[in-house]
Amino acid sequence: MRNCLLLIFSIIELASLAQMEIDFSPVNDGQTFNTCSGFIIDSGGQGGSGYSNNEDVTITICPDNPGDVITISFNTFDLDLFDDDPLAGGNHYNVDEMYVYDGNSTAGNFLGNYNGAGLQGTIIKASSQNPTGCITLRFVSNSSNNPGTWLFTASATCTTPCADPVAGGVLLNEEKNEKQI
Repeated sequence: MRNCLLLIFSIIELASLAQMEIDFSPVNDGQTFNTCSGFIIDSGGQGGSGYSNNEDVTITICPDNPGDVITISFNTFDLDLFDDDPLAGGNHYNVDEMYVYDGNSTAGNFLGNYNGAGLQGTIIKASSQNPTGCITLRFVSNSSNNPGTWLFTASATCTTPCADPVAGGVLLNEEKNEKQI
């Protein structure tokens, strides 16, 4: 009986540690993932060859607990900086990029676009002004990459925002009568 209980508790513990895999493959374009334990990976998959050329995939990650917000920690971020259209002129810089939005779509507050190693070791958290608690990511790769393995991985977790502070105190008037506020 003791061994059975130990086995049951071990299975429950392992299940609670399991992460949802969220990959940036075209099949997931436009999808929303509700999780507080996610593993984000490029379309090449874990241990794979990295992402491919001509990708344009947008995913949204939302907390599965109401009131929480998503936090994304980029563990690896190494995007190719080859410009496949250098003759376009002006400020055109056509490299592989990740676009980040504070919300449940690309209509959310734009937090920036990142290339090269721009998100390596970076943590992105949904803001307190974002009522959904979601983060939307759009990854775009151009038509040609330099030789090499270009990839990205991140983890998605949830945090519970702190409640807004409430002022409190005691005021004393000249007659030393306390007044609670």
